[in-house]
Amino acid sequence: MIDQGRKIFQDAGCASCHRREGRGSDQGPDLDRLAKRADPTYVRESILAPRAVVVPGYEELAMPENYGKILTEAQIDALQYYLSNRLPAP
Repeated sequence: MIDQGRKIFQDAGCASCHRREGRGSDQGPDLDRLAKRADPTYVRESILAPRAVVVPGYEELAMPENYGKILTEAQIDALQYYLSNRLPAP
């Protein structure tokens, strides 16, 4: 499921604002740190309602609200799993 989530992360454009596995942008919060401290419920909420809890310093980030409409439940599950789990160092 990690590989599926990684692909969705890239395909959905998450890397254009976020870093994961040392790749992507630092415009938004670093999601490697997210996996170290957030529970899966928080991660899912952040995918479905990204403005519900905004990390201090990123209030102006224009994160889309519609991932629940553009991703299937299976894609959301895979993305949540990918973002919720620590990955081995490259």
